[in-house]
Amino acid sequence: MPSCVRSIERGFRLKSLSATDTCRGPSVVVEAIRPSDLIEFDWEKGIFTNKWSNTRTFLFGVAGFANLREDLHKRYYDTALVLLHDLGAAFGENLGRLGLKRGLTVDELPSTMAGLSLAGGWGKLTLASGHPSTGNSVYTNDNCVFCSAMEKKEKPSCEFLGGVLKGFTEVVVGRPHVVEEIECLATNGSSTCRFTVLAP
Repeated sequence: MPSCVRSIERGFRLKSLSATDTCRGPSVVVEAIRPSDLIEFDWEKGIFTNKWSNTRTFLFGVAGFANLREDLHKRYYDTALVLLHDLGAAFGENLGRLGLKRGLTVDELPSTMAGLSLAGGWGKLTLASGHPSTGNSVYTNDNCVFCSAMEKKEKPSCEFLGGVLKGFTEVVVGRPHVVEEIECLATNGSSTCRFTVLAP
């Protein structure tokens, strides 16, 4: 295990890397968290529980999500995409409030989002540049679950994840942000999903 990997403390937050760590760029290495750290399953009752929020959760397959997004888009056009973004933002706001209750700081936001994304099976979310405290961040998400089963698209298609990044960041940082997906695995030629998270 690389020396820059930090252990989980106070929930699912990982310590930020200091300037003396030898990891590349501003990215945070998240290897210590496992799905079992986030989710537990009661075999007798058929219930998944999210340990971080202490709430019931459920699994939703990528093909089902892709079909849901396509059906909504066909019926409601771009309004459906705004709705998916807004649902993600509401979800992210809730995660942000839970984080603040646990003492989450702005400095710990990138590693917390990365750990939750990795353990939740959403992909490998990484702070690629900037920092939330500056109001200028870029995140990448390798192996993104939200577009992995989609047919190729002309424009980025991870509206829900963009909303989560927006809501989570706004609550923890305490000011509005604009999120734009500038690369997406669902588009030709992209190897990752990339989001700018900017405070206007």
